Order: sequence, then C-alpha cells, then structure tokens
Amino acid sequence: CISCILPSLASSTRLIRRRLSGFHAPASPTAMATRASVRPGMMPRADLPPRIFSDVPGTWAHDTMSRRVRDEILSRIYEENPSLPPSCIRQLDELKAELQQPGVSKLRHIRESDGGPDKDVWRELLGEWVDKGATWLSAPWLITEFYFYRRVLEAVDWYQTQIDPFEQQKKAGLADSMPSIEALAQKSLDESDPDQSMGLHLHVFASLWGNKMDLSLWPSSADSQQNHARHVDQAMSEGSAMLLADDFAVMWDSIRGQLPLARVDMVADNAGFELVSDMCLADCLVRCGIAKKVVFQLKEQPVFVSDAMPKDAEQTIDYMASLTDADKYPSCVKIAQRLRSYVDENKWQFNCDGFWNQPYAFWEMPPGLRQTLANESSMMIVKGDCNYRRLLGDRYWPLSTPFSDVVTYSPTRMLALRALKAELGCGMAADKTQKAAESDPKWMVNGRWGVVQFYDPFVSG
Repeated sequence: CISCILPSLASSTRLIRRRLSGFHAPASPTAMATRASVRPGMMPRADLPPRIFSDVPGTWAHDTMSRRVRDEILSRIYEENPSLPPSCIRQLDELKAELQQPGVSKLRHIRESDGGPDKDVWRELLGEWVDKGATWLSAPWLITEFYFYRRVLEAVDWYQTQIDPFEQQKKAGLADSMPSIEALAQKSLDESDPDQSMGLHLHVFASLWGNKMDLSLWPSSADSQQNHARHVDQAMSEGSAMLLADDFAVMWDSIRGQLPLARVDMVADNAGFELVSDMCLADCLVRCGIAKKVVFQLKEQPVFVSDAMPKDAEQTIDYMASLTDADKYPSCVKIAQRLRSYVDENKWQFNCDGFWNQPYAFWEMPPGLRQTLANESSMMIVKGDCNYRRLLGDRYWPLSTPFSDVVTYSPTRMLALRALKAELGCGMAADKTQKAAESDPKWMVNGRWGVVQFYDPFVSG
C-alpha cells in the first residue's frame, strides 16, 4: 500500500536472523497457542504454520497496528475529509482512542446500525477474538488490519454516504504519476506485433515493479535488430536482478500451447500507477492474442488506502482520456481510447466481490467464487503484498517451502507478482534469501525485492 513505512533496522535484522536460523516466527505466546479454524474445502498441501500476530515489538506487524494505522493513515483521513459531519468525526475519534492503547483496547463487533451487508461475515471473523477479549495486538494481524479499515467505513457511514475516505489520495497518486504513466503508455503503444513471450515478460515486470522499472531500457520498434536484442537483454536483466523467485518461464511453458486463453483474472492491488501498469499488462494479454478476455477482480469497498475499486478503474481510464494537456501526455490519451474499447467490447470486465475485502485466507474462498474461477478462468494473476499474505493465510511459512505446496488449493493456474513488504514468504531458495539479508537488512519489507511465482494445478498434482 501507499502508506508502507519501514520498521527499525535493528528489529528487522533480529527477525531475519531468527528466520535464517530455522525459526519460523517470533516468540509470540498468542501465535504459538492459537490455531485458526478453517472452512471445509481444499487446503495447502503443507502443514499450516502459526499465524502472524501483532504482539511482538520490533516486528512489522506490531509497528503497523501500534503506530502506522493511527499516525499515518487515520490522521490523514481527518485532514483529507474536512466536510465529514460531526457524527462521523466522533466515531473516528473513538477509533483513534482505541488505537492509542492498542494493547489494552478490546475489539468489538461492527454495530448493527452500520447497515453493511457484511456484518454477519465480520461477526464470524471477530467472534472468537471478541469472546476472548482480544485486543488490537493479540488478535491475528490480518484480521485486525482489515478490521481497522472496516471500522473506518463504519465511522464515515460508507453504506449510506458512499464516501471514499481515501479518494483524495488515490486521485493525487494518479495525477502525480502521469509522467511515469506517459512513459509506460508510450512503450505499450510502440510495440509493433511483439513476440508474445517477450512482450508479456516485459509487462509482467512493469506490473510487478511499477515505476521502479527503468522504461528507457525497453526495446523500441525503431530499434535495429541488434539494438532491439540488447534492449531486451537489459530490460530482462534489470527486472530479474532483485527477484528471489522467477517462474515466468515455467508459466509460459504451461500456457503457450493453449493460446489464446479463454479468460485471465487479474486480482488487482493498488490504484494509480500500479493499476495502469496492470491495465497495460492486460492490454498485452488481449492485443497479443494471449487471452480473449481479462476480468479485473477489484475491491468492493475502500480498503488499504490505495486498493482499487471498479470506480477507480473507470475513473483512471476517463482521466487519461480527458487530459486537457494532450500535447504533454499524448500516449496516455491514445492508450486510454484503446483501453476503453476493451471495456466497451467486453474484452475487459471490472468485477468486485466482498471476499476481496475480507481477511480470509484464499483457501477459504466462498464456493460460488471458487467455482466461477475453476469453470471460467484459465489463469489468475494475483498482485501485491496484501493479496499474497492471504495466499499464505498470513502465516509464518518456512521461506523455502515450495510455492506449490502452499497454493495447492488454487482453482486454476496462478501467477503471483509480489514486491516484499511484510515479514513472510515462501518458495524462495535459501541461498537467495541469505544474500538478500546480507546485502539489505530491510529486504523483507522495503519493496525492493520481489517474486514471480507460478502454480498449475493441472500438472502439479
């Protein structure tokens, strides 16, 4: 998310040393004593490790729930929503007071007056922890972090007002990213019948790394054959340099004989530049004949500040298409017209489902959604750190646990693109994580390192 701030160097280093020494989690009595109950259905092949809690000082989870959500996220809601009525301000003040003493303040259920259709879901999610008198720090991190955003929606009366408390940040993030978006749009428009694999690989990297990708290294249609090859090599080398797992070739081998895929589902993460890079990836999928249709799975409600909703996707295309300074951003205007045509022709679809807003592990996916993906989707592309946490159930897997042993529950092929921003992971070779830890003490949380991981249930067993 936009709001990610790093934990202290010393605490991060201590945690990493414990991991690399064979320990899977900090010594949290809550984590060690609790096992999550899970819904019936397919599960990871590997045994479930402990869940992540927020009660260990010095961890990213503790910093998030004891400081960040209050000082860096809630405070901006006040600043950026000055017209909120007094009743909303009072509820935000109540939430702020709880977060000032997160180790003491007990969780409560969403109020009946909230009006949200997900109240019963949240009653189920919180039931065990409310009954135990759990606090913001002693309940599972994934639950409390999502719960924070659900409490914000309760406070601003989302289901009555439809006020997105993060609207200003999303719009500002998109506007500030326009120079980078113009560069990406120009590269996408410049591709003249590219090799399917090469074009897809470049856009996967752009979608993963966002505006950290050096687009000047991308090949151009004006390149000579020699320069084109050199630019491809440079772009691939740059995109791969910080990868701790790279299954792109495995993914391509799995799908190349079945093109075009009937449907690819993009489980999106952030709005702004990242959403545009996802759209350029989806453009490549359709334009290059890799997929007939792309369905964006987006958030139903505002969450995690910058997470994209259907309205954000629509507004992004409209904003780019209506830029008044078209001379400054000609490629944005032009590609927006192409992206809009995909929506109009039903080659793209913007979906949302309440499940994407809830802190369930992905193996707890509702049967209806799971069945739809199993029957209609040829592949899911899962974006971002929070979605990845849910793939892993927000648990302390040994970092070398094969990705395929964790996501065996997937209803279809899965490609996960993640820049690391939380202290968990899997499918990463010990020698690579060791080198990352030695060269970068904050490697698990600063977003500089990433993974491209793939699972095919049709061949992996």
